[in-house]
Amino acid sequence: MFDDELKESLDIDKKEYFSYIGHAVVGHAFDVYLDFIKYAYKKGSKLKFMIATKTNLNKILSRDKILQEMISKDVLKVTHGRPLKNTEINDVYFRSFCV
Repeated sequence: MFDDELKESLDIDKKEYFSYIGHAVVGHAFDVYLDFIKYAYKKGSKLKFMIATKTNLNKILSRDKILQEMISKDVLKVTHGRPLKNTEINDVYFRSFCV
């Protein structure tokens, strides 16, 4: 995120997500990210997660009960299946402590 795109000053206390931004493909280790977030969730971690990708994740999400549960409990937020606007991507960066 560029300084001129900030709408407010950064506040580390507002950064609550461990996020993935980009193409959801094996070459970008998306499978490793999914494995980690499910592992952390099953171990009782208090971490929250966010995924932002233009890749359509319907098949993955519909087949994975753990991811569905994480979404229903607001542990995981997912934006997918369409090109994302810069403002949407910036919002994920703004709310994430790690991308």
